[in-house]
Amino acid sequence: MKTKYRGLVPLMLAAVAVFSGRRLKEPRVRMVVAIGILGAAMSLGTSLPGYRLLHEFLPLLSGLRNVARWGWLPLAAVAVLAGFGVAELEKPTFAKATVGRGRGVMIAIALLVTIEAIRTPVGFTRFNGIPQVYDRLASQSDVVVAEFPFYSGASVSLNGPYVLANTRYFKPLLNGYSSFHPDTFETRGRILGTFPSEAALAELRGSHVSHVTVHTGRYDADTLKAIDSIAALDLVADQDGIRLYRLK
Repeated sequence: MKTKYRGLVPLMLAAVAVFSGRRLKEPRVRMVVAIGILGAAMSLGTSLPGYRLLHEFLPLLSGLRNVARWGWLPLAAVAVLAGFGVAELEKPTFAKATVGRGRGVMIAIALLVTIEAIRTPVGFTRFNGIPQVYDRLASQSDVVVAEFPFYSGASVSLNGPYVLANTRYFKPLLNGYSSFHPDTFETRGRILGTFPSEAALAELRGSHVSHVTVHTGRYDADTLKAIDSIAALDLVADQDGIRLYRLK
């Protein structure tokens, strides 16, 4: 099961709800426990006996793209059970506390949950706008672009800035970023990952690419020199750390 860790405090509160005995007799609590157990089991996917059969004949299962998303049900179950745990602690018969002391317990719980979940400092990436070199592509027709380095596989998210830059010129772009990667994209990515090899250039021609951008800060001097020496690439512009080439 691939899920995020819910936290020690919510788990302890959920345990209070489950093991207090009185809460576990409530149908709602038992229902939430069952939902959590079901989600944890189903998140195992094909490792769970019988899952393949269910996936074959149950339409809802075949429509789920990622079985790990079942793991959100245990997380939700812990959150709901933690609420029942807090309600249990509020009862005088459980805490044996005065009203003021009970409020102190609630404030302490709120602080502990917040401190445990806090993520500081929050990092930000400065956005300085889309480089103007892309304006050269906006005014041209029959343009197909490939940006390098070309990312695929686990690094596909690094194509994100390329997709953002595409809003400057709105032309077909080989690079992409999504949670779904077709086999054709991965195959192309492995080939273009060898750029500026002959295989990569052949793949660009086969994909009808007309322009190539090279982000110079991501290549060493020898590779940049090799790219410049390719006769099929005509340098159009070198601006803002990006070289724009026309592919013959």
